[in-house]
Amino acid sequence: NITGGSITAKAAQLIASTGNVNVSETVDADRIELTAATASQGSSGSLQGAVRLDVQGAANLGSVDNRIGAVPATVGGDLNLVTRSALSNNGALQVTGSSRVTAVDSGVSRDITLGNTGNSFGGQLFATGNDIVLDTSGTLALGGIDGRSLAQAHTTARDPIGNLRLTLRGIGGNHHGRSISLEQPRRIGRASD
Repeated sequence: NITGGSITAKAAQLIASTGNVNVSETVDADRIELTAATASQGSSGSLQGAVRLDVQGAANLGSVDNRIGAVPATVGGDLNLVTRSALSNNGALQVTGSSRVTAVDSGVSRDITLGNTGNSFGGQLFATGNDIVLDTSGTLALGGIDGRSLAQAHTTARDPIGNLRLTLRGIGGNHHGRSISLEQPRRIGRASD
């Protein structure tokens, strides 16, 4: 538990091998490593920098004051990550449960670029941001994608879904090179693909 003070450093390691790391104050470092059974934040805490997670269970980093720029991670449960800055991953993001990633600063959506081919999402993925890039080594179950800038980019009359266009592009297997519109629900491929 970090309470009653902040950490400012070049690098910070927060380790609780069999317990919870709970950040209720500010940790500002170029590189922040969280290793724990679970990780969480208080409403007043913030993480500022590149965060590496090695969490056996759930990781709830939901503070609206976070400025997490990069996140390689292994999370054994659900992941909830909120940041006010653009987000990328400089290493694989592997989540066993569902993932919710939000990159918004004072109502302005920021880019989410999770383009590492080693990414894997065991449950549904929800993402809210500006330009959103997702890559995965396995099945990607989209729970909901909100690319706000796409819907606000046009000032002319909008269609009922706000000019939001989503396309899935296959980069391997039977769907390599295909672009598939996601304007309506679709089932793509089979379990054997």
